[in-house]
Amino acid sequence: MNTSQRSNSLKKNVSWMFIGNGSYAFALWVQLSLVTKYCGPMDLGTYTLALAVTAPVFMFTGLNLRAIQVTDVKGEWRFADYFTLRLFSVILGLLIIGGYALLSDTHAIAIFLCIGCLKAIEGFAEVFNSKQQLHEQMKNIAISLMLKGLSATISIAVGVYFFHALHIGLLLAIFTNFCVLFFNDYRRCLPLISGQPLFEIDMPSLKALLIRALPLGIVMFVISVNTNVSKYFAEYFLGTAEQGVYSTISYLIVLGNFVNMAIGQSFTPRLSRYYADGQLSQFIRLKNKFMLISTVLGAGLFLGSLVLGKPLLTMLFSKRIAEYHQLFTLVMFAGIFVYNASALGFTLTSMRIFKVQPYINLAVLAVNCISSYFLIKSYGLYGITYASVLGFATQLIVTWFIIRKHLKEKSNTAAAAVTHTTTALAGEVL
Repeated sequence: MNTSQRSNSLKKNVSWMFIGNGSYAFALWVQLSLVTKYCGPMDLGTYTLALAVTAPVFMFTGLNLRAIQVTDVKGEWRFADYFTLRLFSVILGLLIIGGYALLSDTHAIAIFLCIGCLKAIEGFAEVFNSKQQLHEQMKNIAISLMLKGLSATISIAVGVYFFHALHIGLLLAIFTNFCVLFFNDYRRCLPLISGQPLFEIDMPSLKALLIRALPLGIVMFVISVNTNVSKYFAEYFLGTAEQGVYSTISYLIVLGNFVNMAIGQSFTPRLSRYYADGQLSQFIRLKNKFMLISTVLGAGLFLGSLVLGKPLLTMLFSKRIAEYHQLFTLVMFAGIFVYNASALGFTLTSMRIFKVQPYINLAVLAVNCISSYFLIKSYGLYGITYASVLGFATQLIVTWFIIRKHLKEKSNTAAAAVTHTTTALAGEVL
């Protein structure tokens, strides 16, 4: 494939992932908006808390297998290894969420269990989508995201509007998303795994994959906790209703991050190949392009919030939420740091630098926890955003230095290899 073909292919992949992630993000916003408009403050707070609790659990048990699978260009593990490990990890995640739900009040149990089941279905879909991503079949992934987002949105709308019960909507979403998993994700992936077993317990392979993936699982857990830790503190210091308000407003950062993820998911296979092949100039160029897009995205959303903050929140959610428009602007400013930190995270993963990532994110978690504890007590909801800026700025700086160090080492190694080869050839001529 020549340079022009590669460029066109990458643009097409990015376009499909924009469509897929954009529609999925829009669907999630509609779901949150439906809960905000048709459910009470406690339902909203419980719903956002369930999302904040289940996310770290399934991030950890999911082990970020996607990162390994989409960069496994040499076929180090079989598809059955990824699927089998994901099956065991999903069961573990459901057990943890089930135990937590039983300790919650009766009202929250159904919502927690339903969100857990939806996360489990997402986990299985991810294995099939990752196989497609490895082969740069972004169109199929986009279709999967659109179908899941649409079906879940319609389900929740039926539950909260016609039955006035959020848990009924979530139960319908579980059924429809399972149908998408089987009839779309599994069936579309069959040509790529034709003749291969779907499930097989090969203990040496599973053990090796688990050892490789466990640091990434810890990283994803810590990243998710970093994203949600301020909500836990808000729940503790400010209460469920206030936590629900902040989670609703900050979700608009998540919408932007879906766009960033669309770029990252499209760029990662290409970045991984460039780095593995030693094409460092192409790698750096693509990485810098990713950073530029992330900066423009964050700055654009921040400027938009300055101009349209209050009317936008009124239209998207409610007048009560719109009262926090100044907080919304500050949250959008934090998004600039969030998107750039995410871009560098994708870059680090594409370089297959896994072991250092837990330490980076643990350091960021420490900054987040300490700053959240003191700032939320002093500044309330605004303190959450101040803590987020400090945490993601720390992640951005540390990750940038690590990437720079590894690129310099790889460049020096390549230069030394060229010098050695040149010297050897000169010796043969003499």
